[in-house]
Amino acid sequence: MERIARRWKSLSQEEVWRIRNASSVEQYATGGLAGGQYMPAYTGALAGKAVTLSFEGREALQYRFEDAHALVWQDGAGGEGREFYQAHVGAQNVYFVHHAVEGTLEGRTLVLDFDTGLVTLCAAKIGNGYEAREVGHTFYFGRIAGVGDGKAPLHGFTHDLVGKAIRWTYRENEMMVKHIYLTPQYYAYTMIGGLNGWTSATPADYVKIRENLYIFTWLEERQAGIEGICLIDLEAMHDVGGFFGINSGDAFECYTFGAKGEWNTPHTDFED
Repeated sequence: MERIARRWKSLSQEEVWRIRNASSVEQYATGGLAGGQYMPAYTGALAGKAVTLSFEGREALQYRFEDAHALVWQDGAGGEGREFYQAHVGAQNVYFVHHAVEGTLEGRTLVLDFDTGLVTLCAAKIGNGYEAREVGHTFYFGRIAGVGDGKAPLHGFTHDLVGKAIRWTYRENEMMVKHIYLTPQYYAYTMIGGLNGWTSATPADYVKIRENLYIFTWLEERQAGIEGICLIDLEAMHDVGGFFGINSGDAFECYTFGAKGEWNTPHTDFED
């Protein structure tokens, strides 16, 4: 089996901006994992809703979802925008919302829980201070104004997944990958089928939303520094996720995907 070499090159800040500015929604909102057989349907359940989100550590955000794919937002610092978004049901009354911020190198992923009135924001940006193309992110935990009793503890980082492993299938007999959740800051993966045997360990974060419902993020260090983020439902053994960044083909992408999961053993394996 041939060892797969590094597939990307460093980019200057100017090159990053050129790639981002050349990308239309039609180009960046689809990608290799989008449209797989286990990807949940887009939802229009948020259409017509307006929410005010308050966070610890940053200004509040106001969102108005105009329809199933268009939203407008404002923040307390005078920022505003109208964006294309993709939304999926992550669990009962929990929504996964993923969008780029036009005119910037930023992207946002929101997990909104309308039962508890809690929200988690993963604010991502291309360029992490070390490499112009690598994505960095910051988590913010907060509340949805007027939803819930305001007493539920905020979402937060967790060790619950550490030591576990799940085999995720995006497309049968074509795209499968084993995730091994190694430590609170790292995970490893092994490709099974397709790029069979490709293995790497990369930085990761884990956030608990509810019992058996978790956000998992990672940085694709061997895949051009793209950020991946998933909402994992351990009861349904299913996830919905998104990618954000500049891929190994030097194209900007911001799209969603999904997979089914099976518990597995926490060691690497592959098929000859």
